[in-house]
Amino acid sequence: MTTAAALALFAAVLAWPVPRLLAGARWTHGCPRAAIVLWQAVGLAGGVSALLAAVAFTVAPLSGSTPRAIANHARNIAAGRPLSGLDWLSIVGLVTVAALAGRLFGVLASSTYATLRHRHRHRHLVDLTGREHPPTSCRARSHGHLGAPAQARAGRSRRIHDWTPLAVVRPQPSRPEPARAGADEQAQCELCGHVGLRILDHPVAVAYCVPGVRQARVVVSRGLLTTLEPRELKAVLAHEDAHVTGRHDLVIQPFIAWQQTFPFLRPAWEATAAVSLLVEMLADDAAARRTNGKVLARALAQLGVTRGLVPAGTLGIRGGHSADSGAGVPSRGGAARQTADGTTVAASSASAASAATAAPPDRQSPDATTLAGAGSAHPPSRSPVIARIVRQLEPPAVPWWQPAAAYAAAVTILATPILLLLTL
Repeated sequence: MTTAAALALFAAVLAWPVPRLLAGARWTHGCPRAAIVLWQAVGLAGGVSALLAAVAFTVAPLSGSTPRAIANHARNIAAGRPLSGLDWLSIVGLVTVAALAGRLFGVLASSTYATLRHRHRHRHLVDLTGREHPPTSCRARSHGHLGAPAQARAGRSRRIHDWTPLAVVRPQPSRPEPARAGADEQAQCELCGHVGLRILDHPVAVAYCVPGVRQARVVVSRGLLTTLEPRELKAVLAHEDAHVTGRHDLVIQPFIAWQQTFPFLRPAWEATAAVSLLVEMLADDAAARRTNGKVLARALAQLGVTRGLVPAGTLGIRGGHSADSGAGVPSRGGAARQTADGTTVAASSASAASAATAAPPDRQSPDATTLAGAGSAHPPSRSPVIARIVRQLEPPAVPWWQPAAAYAAAVTILATPILLLLTL
């Protein structure tokens, strides 16, 4: 009974106070990869501890040592006598183990299947309604089919009928060197070279990816192409590529299942929102390494004022991993407040957009106070879009021991259930 009580207490700690403390911590923004590993360790160890606690309670009458009692129960099952030596309390514990395991794995399987079905359906939809962007069309357009670059930049206030990205129409040298002609043609468009890219004819600026093993899609809209400048578009596409190559959807999916398993637990909602934000920061870092952090911040500031939600089962540039995945955190009044879609921070994002685009990224670095804006509905620390913008403009200083401590804590948390099972 001592082992069962200790495991149950450890599972309760990992299910409530630890997620709440970790969700409110700001050091995680400095090392998102280590923080994600710690979150995964907390979730896995919590589930394992709960199951082991029920198992230890069930087999307690068979032996004073829990490992020996588990071995005896396994031999009884092999002999066709699964209830041998168990009293009625142990039978109740056995039913609890079966119900808890069925609930955990059943919800995980059903939510995963639903997500895969949404992705499969949406992948077909974007293939039917969207268009590809072959490099050949870029080369054809770059030889006089688009008009002057000045007219394209004026398209921010007018309608660009062919909604070609601004990256396609940047000025080209009148007589490029023969040795560099091929490279210049390939560099004329930031959309070239992205496998699975689809462009939707929609006025709202939106970008997201549909993850997959072999059939991943990166989807952008007409509004995005006519809103962002070439470097900003490149940063957004690099962000989505990071989601696809890193398979960040596999990181979020277990937490969505946890949230759906225990929808009445506030920490389950907070864990999903916190991990979603860390995944977005991880993709931001990958995009900043390929492009520029300040350019990415400008793109995020412009996209933060949009109100379009990404489809279910996808990962979007503004942080919403699904339109109905429940990435909101229940408010004190009981209603869910969206924390990952950026709609609650429109005023703050507008202030950030004006501050981040007032000057070229090489000449200006606004501080966090400028970006916060007086119109923010929530503090910047609780606004995911603003937190990501500030993080790119002012990268946090991360001491070397911080990620090392997070990894060490993850290993300790994972080892604790086994140690409790073997020593008590």
